Amino acid sequence: MSDVNKPRENLEELLLNKPLDRYKLVIQASNEVKELKKKEEFKYVEHYKLLEAALKNVLSENKSEQKSTTK
Repeated sequence: MSDVNKPRENLEELLLNKPLDRYKLVIQASNEVKELKKKEEFKYVEHYKLLEAALKNVLSENKSEQKSTTK
């Protein structure tokens, strides 16, 4: 496996077995990336890196919300 394919595989792994519908997850992550790109410190970061971070953030937020609702 080459390093070039790792980001894509990581994103695909994040999209599997998730509690959110795929379209909702992608929309939320995409919106977060758009907001990050407006900030000066993120203007030159690769888009896929921001998307991966946004997906992880959205997934972790959703997991914590589910834990709080099941208690």
